[in-house]
Amino acid sequence: MMAPHEDLKPKQLEAATHLAKGMSGRETAKIIGVAAETISRWKQDRPFVVYLNQLKRAAVRDARDSLRILSAKAVGTVKKLLNSPSDAIRLQTAKYIIDAMLVDQKSAQQGIEPTEKESILFGSFHA
Repeated sequence: MMAPHEDLKPKQLEAATHLAKGMSGRETAKIIGVAAETISRWKQDRPFVVYLNQLKRAAVRDARDSLRILSAKAVGTVKKLLNSPSDAIRLQTAKYIIDAMLVDQKSAQQGIEPTEKESILFGSFHA
């Protein structure tokens, strides 16, 4: 059995790549040299949609992996800031941690997931 994207033409593969990166249909059409209507039509084509969704899922996985790595560095930075000789920096850092914990605790108590912004800013503190 062939993978769905094996049926796609090179311009469709290129379009899917641009769309998966968040580019609009019009921008994508202009870059690859097709009409915007062509992109709209491709978005109705099952093999194209399957491939586009695969690319989007891969992009999300890559972003999450990057954020995990960066979050470890961020925690290290926060630890260093807590040891700063400056009272103001230590206080601001402590406030940041407490605010993050309160947001996370409130979300956990209400049985809701943090917003995407909260997750990026504060990470997740509950298991």
